[in-house]
Amino acid sequence: MRIDRLISIIMLLMQRRKVDAKELAAILEVTTRTIYRDVEAINQAGIPIITYPGRQGGIGILEEYKVDKKLFTNKDIRTMLIGLSGVQSVLKDEQSKNAIIKVKGMVPRNQLSLVERQTEQIVIDLTPWYADARLEQFLECVHKALDQQKIVHFEYCNAQGRTSNREVEPYRLVHKGNHWYLQGFCRTKQVFRTFRVYRISNISLSETTFVPSNFEIDEMDASFSKEASWINVQIRFNENIKKKMIDYYGEDCIVSYTDGWYTATILLEDNEQGYDSLLRFTNHCECLSPSHIREHLIEKAAGILSLYGR
Repeated sequence: MRIDRLISIIMLLMQRRKVDAKELAAILEVTTRTIYRDVEAINQAGIPIITYPGRQGGIGILEEYKVDKKLFTNKDIRTMLIGLSGVQSVLKDEQSKNAIIKVKGMVPRNQLSLVERQTEQIVIDLTPWYADARLEQFLECVHKALDQQKIVHFEYCNAQGRTSNREVEPYRLVHKGNHWYLQGFCRTKQVFRTFRVYRISNISLSETTFVPSNFEIDEMDASFSKEASWINVQIRFNENIKKKMIDYYGEDCIVSYTDGWYTATILLEDNEQGYDSLLRFTNHCECLSPSHIREHLIEKAAGILSLYGR
């Protein structure tokens, strides 16, 4: 939107003494002709923008022009920038990009480099380690649906492996515990639900809009707060996966080292999914106790051998 671009230009000019029109055009992804038209509009609004001629010239704002920045401290602004950068890392949209520019514009010029350096000390990057085009398309679709209050349709595979078609009013997009979730009212089931993103496929944005209903956030978040039952498990593992084991369970889990094998005590969820997590370490890790988990893994290993005809 043009109003967002005009505000972004003002904020950029408040950060620096002058900026080249080509640089402004590149930052805001428009032509230099558009920048000059925007500058004229800003001037007509009573904000004193000036142009400096020559090769070292550019566009600037009069030093006498002031905006009250007392509402937020530099620490407040740093916190906002850290959060906005996290949003920008995922959505990569014009709104969050312009918001970052506007927030930076509230910092006095002589303190901007310090605030930027402090902001970079904490980085929230919500993107996966590897490019995931499917996730990017999903987030883009849901972001539009949330903005425009439009219904989405998708196929959903539940925890039991059953797939069904869903029609959902999207209310919230949540990132928690390295996973993305979509929360909303499922018209198909007539209930508020939390959907795990990686179980969603073939999502599409409909043209049907909806009026958001009242809902309790705590009630919707209840699916995140189910208390798991945990169990102490004694294992042994070799040097090949020491780094990986420390990444998962911490160095404090290691109890002893004998003949190339480490003994450790770790916490696992007391269910099949928790037990099966040890299979990722293949023949480099052995469960010593409790016996029922050891027997479970022996049974799983036998099933794998049978599957491969051994």
